[in-house]
Amino acid sequence: NGSVAIVSAPRTGGFVIPTGTCTGTVTQLGGTPVLRALVQANAAGQVTLSPRITDPAACTQIVQAVDIPTCRQSRVMPVH
Repeated sequence: NGSVAIVSAPRTGGFVIPTGTCTGTVTQLGGTPVLRALVQANAAGQVTLSPRITDPAACTQIVQAVDIPTCRQSRVMPVH
């Protein structure tokens, strides 16, 4: 049960989170990641997303979730 950052980037890589609770955490995102949402996980630590994608360019992005309290990361997922 905590905050989860949903982040996207144009490619995979090793972006290092520069500030905040997870400073120094190396993500699997490359380029310049963009924070897309900050959401709350349920009691099981899960988040379900159903975004409405209106920009076709978004389909070239990859997404990763970062659990703010623990800095644990999801696997990288392509946007479809």
